[in-house]
Amino acid sequence: QAFEILQKDFTKINLTIAGSGDYLDKAIENAKNISSDKISFLGKISEFEKNKLMQSSWVFVNPSFKEGWGIVNLEASSLGTAVVGSDVSGIKDSIIDGKTGLLFEYGNEADLAKKIKIILTNSKLRKKLEKNGEKFSKTFSWDKAAKDYLKLITS
Repeated sequence: QAFEILQKDFTKINLTIAGSGDYLDKAIENAKNISSDKISFLGKISEFEKNKLMQSSWVFVNPSFKEGWGIVNLEASSLGTAVVGSDVSGIKDSIIDGKTGLLFEYGNEADLAKKIKIILTNSKLRKKLEKNGEKFSKTFSWDKAAKDYLKLITS
């Protein structure tokens, strides 16, 4: 629905959905209702393809209603892509609203469209989010996480 809103202002916009999940069939059905030839479903893709897709995108959107931690947001940020995510647990932990990405009210398609439009039309903000997001993503590593957990366990 957010994509449908955005198409009114951006005639060259495209939506690519990669991966699978419980709501894939619903997403495909919704795309049929919009009847847009600008929506692509790639299904499950390799890490290489995912990284390439993220790098070539202006915005990565994570509209999930729940997320364990939102590592995919950091992956997009680490590749220099601006991120928009829903304001739910997990995603809020991986996006600093207004600094490393933008958060939207979960379930509010108009708010999601608004946040994407801000990124698409405000190149200064987009570049700031990309730069800050990339920097923020580098503060996380598996080695650091392992050391932190070991420290917690031994304390």
